[in-house]
Amino acid sequence: FALCLSATGAQLDAQTEAETMLAGASALRCTFTQSVRTTWKNGAPQPALRTTGTLAVAYRNINRDSGSALLLRQPINKDVTLLPSERNIIMLDAGGGRVTITTVLAEFSSGTKFKAAHSIHDYTAIEVGSFRSEPEIVQHWGDCEIFTPAQCRPARDRAGAEQTLPRHTLRVDVDPGHVDPAGTAVA
Repeated sequence: FALCLSATGAQLDAQTEAETMLAGASALRCTFTQSVRTTWKNGAPQPALRTTGTLAVAYRNINRDSGSALLLRQPINKDVTLLPSERNIIMLDAGGGRVTITTVLAEFSSGTKFKAAHSIHDYTAIEVGSFRSEPEIVQHWGDCEIFTPAQCRPARDRAGAEQTLPRHTLRVDVDPGHVDPAGTAVA
């Protein structure tokens, strides 16, 4: 039994370039423009494709040796775990009933942006009156690009005064009323 694979020199060069660039990345800015959101209603999964809204996530201090990265988000940045991977970057954040995983693939989507996926698995049991929370799973697709920490400058208000929150943190365009139990908008 033999397996035969073929690739052109250009394909191999692009793959090698992507792997090299991603291996040296210390900060990534990711944009996810499509997702499937699954909730459970009366015990049955209800998946819904979403092509509107954008989830933007940024990481810096990516350190393969220590297995850590810093998720930039409002109001407080958060340390996350960098999982071992030969070619890709996989970042994990878990706690309080929620797990998020961002996977950045060592393959270009366009230009020097990398293919990426971001998964959210969330369930915090809440019962208020007749309301009972249900598990929620969201799978996002998009891409990530390398950026330098200098590109992550503080935002300024209309008068030009520096705001205290980082500019490139978590931006979510969602249905106005959809908020998780911690008060954070969820895509």
